[in-house]
Amino acid sequence: MAEGRAEGVRIRLLGPFEVAVDGTPLTLGRPHRRTLLALLSLRANEVVPVRDIVDALWGNRPPVRARNQIQVYICALRCQLDHVGLGRGILQTHPVGYRLVVPPGARDLDRLEILTALARRATDAGEVAEHLRQALTLFQGRPLDGVEADFARWEATLLEERRLALLTDYARAEIARGRPEAMLAELFRHVRAHPTHEALRAQLMLALYRSGRAADALAVYRQGRQVLVEELGIEPGPALRQAQTRILRAQDFHDPATVLGPSYPNCRASSSRRLYSRPLASWKAARAASVASAA
Repeated sequence: MAEGRAEGVRIRLLGPFEVAVDGTPLTLGRPHRRTLLALLSLRANEVVPVRDIVDALWGNRPPVRARNQIQVYICALRCQLDHVGLGRGILQTHPVGYRLVVPPGARDLDRLEILTALARRATDAGEVAEHLRQALTLFQGRPLDGVEADFARWEATLLEERRLALLTDYARAEIARGRPEAMLAELFRHVRAHPTHEALRAQLMLALYRSGRAADALAVYRQGRQVLVEELGIEPGPALRQAQTRILRAQDFHDPATVLGPSYPNCRASSSRRLYSRPLASWKAARAASVASAA
């Protein structure tokens, strides 16, 4: 593989799927070829078994000569990558499958991992907020947009959940550093789009309270409770209840430890799992459960 050209590879997964070399996007052609490259990109630098590729491309109805079809797609991708100077070694064959070899930081997901790790290690709210702000700018629309496959839709949902978790932590950091007003417009927009997301709604409540709008904050709680009861049949969870209690008791939210909570600045470490590099068992199980419930 030509090392100089390899360093110019950029793979976007946190938005419309794209592979670019030195700023020029590749024309990926047919849908199955795009789907295959997206799967290999999600699990870059690890061997993806042929059985997972078959399932990603065709689900429960693979063609008789599925392995042959995959070989054709791999050959076409290698020729395309070689044509732009990457060399055929970027897409490797192994006894059980294939591996896409990319340099560190080539994927936006890699950069997301770096920034969230920096945020978790930081102790200053301003530093945490800056790392998370940069992480959020990596999201450029619906993750894996343009890849029409079940696994891509499942992964996109997980990545969107992660984006909301990062946004929640970003809001917490901005509130802690004394900038609640700066978050209000964005929090209102996302709460309208995700009315049952309790952690986001709780941050909106705290931002309003810290902005001198306690009555509005309590109104946001009541609206959230109504949505949860009517749409999901549940009462608010701890995040919303604690936010309401603190506002009613007029607690001092100027203390960062009070605003952020004892777990800060972990940046929701549970949401930082490498969801996109695990086997496809999760979305297979989800698909099976969906089929069973429909039956």
